[in-house]
Amino acid sequence: MLQDLDPTDLNTRLRSWLCTRTGTVEGRTVIAVDGKTVRGARLGQASAPHLLSALDHATGAVLTQARVADKSNQRSPPSESFSSPSTQAG
Repeated sequence: MLQDLDPTDLNTRLRSWLCTRTGTVEGRTVIAVDGKTVRGARLGQASAPHLLSALDHATGAVLTQARVADKSNQRSPPSESFSSPSTQAG
């Protein structure tokens, strides 16, 4: 049954649902954004994937996660996958 689901649609719907369940810390919604390199996932000469994740501090839920080109400390505008679920069609 799961193989019949559209991964993009499922991700969008789960993110939207999770974002409605964020908690508060001292009256504020606190979202941490962090990048991690996936160890042991390198294929051949390609570098290991680097993922950027947004986590709700109050619940510990990962709200969204996206693969980014390379590990860096550069700040850039969030990609569409990190935009508010309410701004995406679905």
